[in-house]
Amino acid sequence: MTTLTICATPPLPTFSSLYQSVQGLLTGPFPVPTFPALPTLPSPMFTGFHSPNIEAVEFAAELQCSQILNLVLALFKPVASFLGLGLDAILPKIPFLNINLIELLEGDASAFIAQLEGIAVGTILGISSFANGLYNNYVIPVLSALQTFQLLVRSYFAALINTLFELVNQVAHILSVGALTLPTIPDFAEMFEGFVTPILSQLLLKVDGILVIPVEISAIIALVGAALSSGIGLAFEIAMPDPLYPTLNMPEFNLLEQLKNLYTNFIVSPLQLILNFILNVLHLGVTIPTICISIAIPSVSLPPLVAPKFFLPTLPALPSVSIPNLSLSVAVPSTPLPSVSLPSISVPHISGNISGAGVNLPSVSESTLSPPSISLGISVPDLSLPSFSVPNITIPTFTFPHLPFPAFQIPSFSLPSFSIPQLPSVPSLPVPNLELNVAAYIKI
Repeated sequence: MTTLTICATPPLPTFSSLYQSVQGLLTGPFPVPTFPALPTLPSPMFTGFHSPNIEAVEFAAELQCSQILNLVLALFKPVASFLGLGLDAILPKIPFLNINLIELLEGDASAFIAQLEGIAVGTILGISSFANGLYNNYVIPVLSALQTFQLLVRSYFAALINTLFELVNQVAHILSVGALTLPTIPDFAEMFEGFVTPILSQLLLKVDGILVIPVEISAIIALVGAALSSGIGLAFEIAMPDPLYPTLNMPEFNLLEQLKNLYTNFIVSPLQLILNFILNVLHLGVTIPTICISIAIPSVSLPPLVAPKFFLPTLPALPSVSIPNLSLSVAVPSTPLPSVSLPSISVPHISGNISGAGVNLPSVSESTLSPPSISLGISVPDLSLPSFSVPNITIPTFTFPHLPFPAFQIPSFSLPSFSIPQLPSVPSLPVPNLELNVAAYIKI
C-alpha cells in the first residue's frame, strides 16, 4: 500500500491545477484508489456505481471547493473577533439543509445528500425549467443527487462572500480606512439565469422535450465565462480541461459540471480581493489553511506467472516404408580402339654359297620384340616373334624404342618356314649395316 498526498495550493487553487494532479492517478501502474471523503464528497462517492474518470474529476473539483470553504472560515474568524461577534451568529445557512459553514465542514456529505431526496432539482437550485431540462437527458440518480448537492453548496459561496464583504467594510469603517469596493456576487442560480440561459437558448435545441447540445461544450464555457467576467467586472480563469471526461459521453452532465467548476473559479476572484484587503489594509492576522488529502494507493500484486501446460496428443504409428536400394547406372559408351595391322615381313629366299675373299656376313641372331608395358587397365599379352635362323648371316643388334602404344591386343601369328638357296659366286660387295625400323610399318 502506497500513500499519495495531494495539497490544494494555498490560498486559492484553480480547478485545472488540481485536475491535472489527480488525473495522474489514472495513468499510474496501479488500480484507481477509493478517494477519501471531503465536505462535499462522500466516500465511496456512489453506491453500486463506479467510474474512475468521474471520481477523479469530482475529487479535484471538491478539493478546490474544500480549500475555498476553509479559507472563507479563516477570513471570518479575525473579522468576527474584531467585531465581537460569534461565528454561529454571523454565518449564513444553506437552504434546504439549514446548516452553516462550520456544520458543513464538520458534517457528512452522504447525510446531506440524503436530506435532498425527493426535492425537485429546479426547486433546490432555483433555476428555471429550461435549465432543469438538462437533467432530463440522463437518468443516473446517484450522479444527479451528488451534483445537485454540490451546486447548492456553490450557491452558498455567494451568501458567504456577500456576508463577509459587509463585515469587512464594518471593520474598515471602525478603522477609518477606505472601504472595499466589490460588485455583488451572484449565486449559481443567478449566474445561470443571467449568463447561461441567454446563451443556451440560442445554441441548444429542444427535441421532443429534450435539450440537444449541437456545439462543443468548451465553446459554451468560453462564452459564459466571458459574459460573466464582463458583466460582473471581475477577471478570473475561464479555461477548463477539455475534454473533462475523456471516456464519458454525457454532454448534459458534462456541461453542468463545467459550469460548476467555472463558477468556483469565478468565486476565487472576489475572495482574493477580500483576502488582500484584510491582510494589507485592515492588517488583521489570517491563518491561511492548506488542505492536504492523503490517498491510499492499492499495491499491485501480480500473480505468479505460470507457464501453460501443453499436452501433445499421441501420434498414430506411421506405416513402415520400404525404401528400395538405389543404384546409379551410368552407361559409358565403348570406345573402340583402332585396329592395328602389322605388315607382312617377307624375307627373301637366299640360297647359294656366299664366299669370297673378304666377304664376311654378319651373324644374325634373333631378336625378341617386346612391346613396352603400358597400364591402361587392359591386359596386353606378350608379343613374341618366332625364331628363325639365317646361316652365316650376322644381324646387328637393334633396340625397339619405347612406343606409347594404346592398350590393344595383337593376335598371335606365325611366319612360314623358308630356306635359303645356294647363291652363285658374286664379287665382293660392301654390305651395309642393316637396321630394321619396325615402327615405320606400324600404323596406329
